[in-house]
Amino acid sequence: MLLISYENTLLQSILTERILANPPPAPTSIDQIASDFDGVTFHISTPQSKSQIQVSLQVKCYKELVAYGAEDVLQREYGAYITSPEAGYDFSILIDLEKLPASQEEREELVRRVSLLKRNVMAAPFEKAFAEFDELSEEAAKYTSESAPAGVAEGGEVKAIHYREEEAFYIKASHDRVTVIFSTLFKDEVDRIFGKVFLQEFVDARRRAIQNAPQVLFRSDPPLELQGMRGVGKTGEKGEMGFITFVLFPRHLKKARRAENISHIQTFRDYFHYHIKASKAYIHSRMRRRTADFLQVLNRARPENEERERKTASGGIAKTFTKDLLIDPTTRNVTDVKHVVTAAASSSSADRASEFLKDLGITDAKGYGSYAELANDPNVDIIYIATPHSHHYQNAMLCLEANKHVLCEKAFTVNAAQARKLVDVAKSKNLFLMEAVWTRYFPLSIYVRDLITSGKLGTVSRVFADLSINANPEVTWADGASRMINKDLAGGALLDLGIYALTWVFQTLWHTQPRPESERTKPSVIAAVKQYAPTGVDEMTTMLLTFPRPQSEGGDAHGIATTGMKAASDPGGDREVGAAPAIRIQGDKGECQVYPMAFRPLKSRVVWQEKGKEAEVKEWEHPAGGHGMFWEADEAARGIVAGRKEGGYLGWEESVLIMEVMDEVRKQGGITYPKKIETLDYPVEL
Repeated sequence: MLLISYENTLLQSILTERILANPPPAPTSIDQIASDFDGVTFHISTPQSKSQIQVSLQVKCYKELVAYGAEDVLQREYGAYITSPEAGYDFSILIDLEKLPASQEEREELVRRVSLLKRNVMAAPFEKAFAEFDELSEEAAKYTSESAPAGVAEGGEVKAIHYREEEAFYIKASHDRVTVIFSTLFKDEVDRIFGKVFLQEFVDARRRAIQNAPQVLFRSDPPLELQGMRGVGKTGEKGEMGFITFVLFPRHLKKARRAENISHIQTFRDYFHYHIKASKAYIHSRMRRRTADFLQVLNRARPENEERERKTASGGIAKTFTKDLLIDPTTRNVTDVKHVVTAAASSSSADRASEFLKDLGITDAKGYGSYAELANDPNVDIIYIATPHSHHYQNAMLCLEANKHVLCEKAFTVNAAQARKLVDVAKSKNLFLMEAVWTRYFPLSIYVRDLITSGKLGTVSRVFADLSINANPEVTWADGASRMINKDLAGGALLDLGIYALTWVFQTLWHTQPRPESERTKPSVIAAVKQYAPTGVDEMTTMLLTFPRPQSEGGDAHGIATTGMKAASDPGGDREVGAAPAIRIQGDKGECQVYPMAFRPLKSRVVWQEKGKEAEVKEWEHPAGGHGMFWEADEAARGIVAGRKEGGYLGWEESVLIMEVMDEVRKQGGITYPKKIETLDYPVEL
């Protein structure tokens, strides 16, 4: 997947070389023409002098853009650099290399602005619509919904920009939103398939992965805003039309975010046109070798799969957890606690939360359209957080500040500092807080820890643990938006998958040590990290941990934790049986092997060092058809009833320590995340 930047890379490269190089190169002639995916053409030349660079732009829809204020935007951005348009082009600027700004910062800003030439000219109708939104919002505040004049209630005119033959984008401002609609024409069957793959993947991924992203809709007939409007394309002899709609609400229209949102939406067009061209090339060059992978992506374009995909994506782990809560505890021999689902919340709408509850057959719980409403419900005792890692800290802080106990999904936070802050707040408010690493509470995990603490395995000196999922990110998450590979969502193998490998290393080599945690020595770690180049998250990570122990406990122990997207913990893909153990716990009396996947193992096998002694094999079924998440819920309930503030099998200190290890792994591997998801500030809108 190509990552397309807002800047034109050719312009940026040429201008960087000629303007920012130190010392500057000798002046040379330039005469290059480049066209973008949407037909916008650039001409970079030195027509008058080698020391004067002219950049010209030709845009099919330039006259429409001028009608919406493009000339004002260009004057604001380029001012003194504007020159008479080159013949055959709509707009030109001239940069005199002998009269450049004095400071390096000003020169860098000049390169950035010129590289954004197309983005800026296309921004005009967006800026006009945003200004219209401000006016309509201010006017609407004076009226009730029934008394508002027609002009306020109906919103502004639809601004149409026909940027390609038969294709356009439309922008409409209302008092409570700005709607942006792209239309496109699929001229043949191949274009239609590739286009729908992209659009459906894009829409579904945005719904699943980005909590505060604008609402995105895809349809084959004109949306309501365009119905009856002249010039709107329709499916016919020329091909099949498609429409994708972005709905920007007030939270997306804050002035500090507007420029970035314009850039994001514009870049979508380039991604779309690039995807069709690149997919055709991909077919010709790699289809034979990659047929199976490619068909997985194509399958999402099939209409019969659309509803199935949507159902399995919606709710995700939260739905699995809630289903387990509804199972009668006595089916797993639990009689001391029970669970009641009182409410659920969605960040997008109360309807979505209510639909979530309805799908699970829960009729007496409330559905909230914000997390704050849920946190402030007096009937709620504890809140289970199942948002992306990037949001855990902000969501948990919201709940703790509302005096609610918290069960927060792994990875606990993005970094150790956030984990420590949550612990401090929970302590100060006398609240229960637990990281929801469900694997810790499996009877199988308890059995393995007992094998170690009882001495049956002897002195355990080494543990191997892996969680790798046999998924090619370029295919499985081709749009780049999935939480698995999205930096904005703290994506990557480490925090999502590697936490399970580390769980097995820690629960066998740290949790089982006989001394109190305060008397133990923290492990050191050496990490090898392979980055996923398109987004900069980790694709594959290997960690060697050394756990210092006194000689009386067997001396130092090693834990090897590995995780990866493309490799496989379960060769052959059978997660119910497993061809090879995902976990190997090696003692001097025997080795315990755990199959098949580190997050939900179903079989253990103990191989003894004593010759002739039969291996001890156990199958671990989850009762009542459950997934296995009820055991962590039982532990949380027992903790609250008993007045404890942390989990018995995974306490605060250990959760923080594991986050410290992952911080160090990221540091060694050069993996960074945006500051807004690493911050300790609260509240921060994500």
